[in-house]
Amino acid sequence: MAEKVFRALDPDMKIALRVHDGDLVSKGTVLLHLEGRARAILTGERTALNFLGRLCGIATMVHQLRGKDSGHAHKDSRYPQNYAGTAIT
Repeated sequence: MAEKVFRALDPDMKIALRVHDGDLVSKGTVLLHLEGRARAILTGERTALNFLGRLCGIATMVHQLRGKDSGHAHKDSRYPQNYAGTAIT
């Protein structure tokens, strides 16, 4: 989701993802690296952080509440909240 935010602001931005969907991460883990126009990075920063914070929170709650074989939510990209719960399998 963060990648889409930054691509919308600067299609030429270099984005290196450091983690993948489903990876368990610790506090302080670098999630991505950006190279591009400072204006695009600063403009997209708050929106990207809001998406990441919300979706990581959902993924963490799902991970804590569900067992390994309890089914999956719908993986429709129009509903990132649903996908957040399935990405941590």
